[in-house]
Amino acid sequence: MKRQARKKSLTRRLSTTQSTNKLEKETRKLVSKANARLDALQRRFKSGTWASKKLANRLSAGKLKMWTRQGKINLNKRMTNTQLLAVNKAVNQFLKSKTSTKQGISDVRERTIETLRRTLSDEVEELTYDEAETYYEMFGDNDFDTLADKIPSSALQNIIIDAIDEDDSLNDFIQRLEDYSGLSMNDLDLRERANRLYEKYVL
Repeated sequence: MKRQARKKSLTRRLSTTQSTNKLEKETRKLVSKANARLDALQRRFKSGTWASKKLANRLSAGKLKMWTRQGKINLNKRMTNTQLLAVNKAVNQFLKSKTSTKQGISDVRERTIETLRRTLSDEVEELTYDEAETYYEMFGDNDFDTLADKIPSSALQNIIIDAIDEDDSLNDFIQRLEDYSGLSMNDLDLRERANRLYEKYVL
């Protein structure tokens, strides 16, 4: 019985190791592709893009610490399966993002300008690439749409852009929302949605 138990344990460990090795190989391939794309973006957009900044935040957080000062992904030699899964997911989302390529960002800016022109004014021609990316990501966002029922969408967009420019803390951002709308963010649902908006667009 003990021999069979040891055999089963060995088989499970071998299977886990093989699965981790496969995941690591796939992740390193994705990271190589992402780093090449990050290089191209840095040459065109010196301060980075919305997609690359979001990726940087995710890979700098917690125990990952896999974002270099040069704006690249640097995988550790030894990583747990959990870390590999987290990196794999973050890099995959970056590569699938419309705003992870130069052409994609240009297309997004043009479409965003056209969309905003219908609701704002011709001054949106001055929209920066960063602002265009942020506005683009807001369109169709369920949390944004819910808060936009309480605060006009154009005002909510500007609140978020101002919060980004001023490097707001979460409390600062909540205060901006309350000051404009007169709403209390003590409502649990609104508070959670505001928190998610902050994490997605401001942080």
